[in-house]
Amino acid sequence: MPCAYVFINAEKGFEKNVLNRLTKLPNVKESYLTNGAYNIITKIDVDSIDNLKKIIAFNIRPQDNVESTLTMMIVERKSDVSHLNRKIVKIHADPIANNQGAYTL
Repeated sequence: MPCAYVFINAEKGFEKNVLNRLTKLPNVKESYLTNGAYNIITKIDVDSIDNLKKIIAFNIRPQDNVESTLTMMIVERKSDVSHLNRKIVKIHADPIANNQGAYTL
């Protein structure tokens, strides 16, 4: 299944409006407001690259307040996410070393 991240520059002051419209699109799986070179990052999953092109060309770029986009196609996906299930455990502080505590995964 083709997947891509679309980096979007929205017109200043309209970032949340664009984000809200993006989340209503059927193939948009995740959308985030960001700081930096782009205002919004959106993840799209589709059944074909042709459909991905259509969604970007006809559903994202023409939206009001979208100034520009940059699309990053996923070429390889790591499916094992078991490492994300580890808990963060706090190690007790060492008052002699003036240590405030350490964290480990």
